[in-house]
Amino acid sequence: MECPRLDQLYYYQANKLDPELAAELRVHISAPCDDCHENIAWLARLSNLLSTDDAPHLPEWLTRTAVAMYDRLPSEEPSGGLGRLIARLAFDNAAQPQMAGARESRSAPHQLVFKAGGYDIDLAIEGSPPGSRCDLTGQILGLGQEFLDVGEARVALCQRGQMILEIRSNGFGEFRFTGVAEGEYDLRIRPRGHEVWIMDLRIAEA
Repeated sequence: MECPRLDQLYYYQANKLDPELAAELRVHISAPCDDCHENIAWLARLSNLLSTDDAPHLPEWLTRTAVAMYDRLPSEEPSGGLGRLIARLAFDNAAQPQMAGARESRSAPHQLVFKAGGYDIDLAIEGSPPGSRCDLTGQILGLGQEFLDVGEARVALCQRGQMILEIRSNGFGEFRFTGVAEGEYDLRIRPRGHEVWIMDLRIAEA
């Protein structure tokens, strides 16, 4: 069995999953699967946070926005039963305090690092003449057993649920999109055996 989706893990923990699928999932997660164990731990923390949260109900507009973000993901299963991972932001140089006395450099690229399962994704966004267009450079880094899975990965820029452009990484997991119009995108990366999503990626000149 391939790694289950996040929603399947959620329903499994809530004892609401189909019994047959739950039995298969139980066997899978009993094996050493770092991705599943990380997702289970995250769901447990989320469940604990929600159970202790005494905040008022979320406003309707916020609920609609969250649902719309989820709906942008393709409804069909990833080909080949790929395990889907949602990346989280780990570093943003635009959010780092500037050193005292340092001069601002407008030519420096916007650098971001995302983490998902056994992968790190390094991104750099910089202006590309003429104005209002950018270059997006990235590298997929596999950690542990994923080290060899990053070569020839399919990398796609998506917008409002539609794929805009797809390329492949080189043997070192490096890729580059040139002349990308400024805007908000979802970046889909398919290293071997997984599908990694970076949601709501703002591409604009720093």
